[in-house]
Amino acid sequence: AEQLQAQGAFSARKILTLRRPSDRVALQRLIKQAIASPSSAASSTHPIAIEQVDGRPLLIDALPVDPTIAGAPAALVLFSDPAGRRPGNPERALQLLGLTAAEARVAAAVGGGTSPREAADHLEITENTVRSALKVIYDKLGISRQSELARIVARLAP
Repeated sequence: AEQLQAQGAFSARKILTLRRPSDRVALQRLIKQAIASPSSAASSTHPIAIEQVDGRPLLIDALPVDPTIAGAPAALVLFSDPAGRRPGNPERALQLLGLTAAEARVAAAVGGGTSPREAADHLEITENTVRSALKVIYDKLGISRQSELARIVARLAP
């Protein structure tokens, strides 16, 4: 988003300006789809590709945000520039989906491909604490499997 702002892609009111009408329609549809299924961060929206101001493609995805957190139906919109640098840790985005900071650390570690035992060692907590946290994380995100967590984390840090 910061790169888009530097390119002049946002209006003075902080509204994303897209050059092609078809891109605007696709983005609106993507956000509406995410908002329509707020019960699960694993809801299946498919990323869209739009054209940036400089003509390069930009991937955009959206995840639903729990209305109890946002105060109203909302979506977390993710921007990914295939030619840009990789984003950092997905922990902040996981917190926007309703996880505490500690839960987000566990989710990022396990969803990023480490085993619960490895995550426990890395985070300097017990494996039982990781497993207990995963139960809460799965409940908050509306998922039931580690593979679904991995999918969410991958979407937040492609």
